Amino acid sequence: MTDVLTRTAPRAKTSPDSSAEKATRKKTITGVLVLPLFLLIALPALFLGLLHSPAPNDMKVAVIGSSESADPLIGSLENQSGDSFEISRVDTVDDARTQVRELDIRGAYDPSTGTIYVGSADGFAAKNVVVTLFTSVAGASGVTASVDDVLPLDEGDPMGTTAMYLGIGAILAGMLAGLILGLFPTSSKVRAIGVIAVPVVAATIEVLYGWAMFDILPGNGFGPGLMIFALSFVTAVVTLGGVLVIGPAMLIVSILLLVLLGITTSGLPLPLDMAPGFYQAMHHVLPTSQGLEALRRLIYVDDYNPGWAILTMGIWAVVGAALVVWGTFRAQRKSAAALAPSVSADADVRSARRDVRATV
Repeated sequence: MTDVLTRTAPRAKTSPDSSAEKATRKKTITGVLVLPLFLLIALPALFLGLLHSPAPNDMKVAVIGSSESADPLIGSLENQSGDSFEISRVDTVDDARTQVRELDIRGAYDPSTGTIYVGSADGFAAKNVVVTLFTSVAGASGVTASVDDVLPLDEGDPMGTTAMYLGIGAILAGMLAGLILGLFPTSSKVRAIGVIAVPVVAATIEVLYGWAMFDILPGNGFGPGLMIFALSFVTAVVTLGGVLVIGPAMLIVSILLLVLLGITTSGLPLPLDMAPGFYQAMHHVLPTSQGLEALRRLIYVDDYNPGWAILTMGIWAVVGAALVVWGTFRAQRKSAAALAPSVSADADVRSARRDVRATV
């Protein structure tokens, strides 16, 4: 009877090293080998493309005075500078200072006093360009130029790089969290907790660095802390969703879009009105680019409204969440389909045994 059962019952195929596992391993190894080559090409290309021969491109500046006194100077500057500067006129020094503080213009010049009004906190390189432009104007008219920085950098952050480094830490934390939660099998509940908990931890640590330890965040650091959380969260959700849909290849996509392009198009390494048009265009659509710019302005600019940055990151977070749902649903369907043959084989075995018993 044992021989009959053995011959009759179909055997489920079992292999410790299935084809699916082999395919996954192959993809992982390929990704590990491709990543260094990708970084070798993309990182220098993006940063050199940004920082090579920077020059002002429609940089907004102003001349202070009445139409009669300011318009001739504006006309002369426009003829000399071409598309490098977008030059307007403001009536009073107070108007000029307000526009510089509110980031409507990069700087202003008062020809009656030779004073140059700038805001170095919104772009150290842009401030130097404005000072150079109007210093030459003052020298040509025999006036000694002086500089009034109405939006100065903090003494502990003389180059204005704090926001970039705090933001990079948050972005990397979110990307790694999304990558790990997507690659390792775990429940949807754990993933949901992870994409929130990691950004909370990242924001807490970054605020402790910038506020408690180095005293470079304003007030209680609450506004910048929320933006750091948002940066980390949107990066985690988008990366997790991508990993669940396209697998480990999402690491390269996240590094390109959210890290490298996010940094180079943010205006922090170089003001956007000194960058090529490609970087300016990408700045408006990338969440990390918007978040990094908003983080710097929350640190240095009073009453700054980060509405566009929040909207952009919110849209990307929704897209990332949709990818997470889709990827999870697809994985569940694949798992159910993979179990179906095994369940069918077990049913066939039980049926065959019942038939044999009935025959005996």
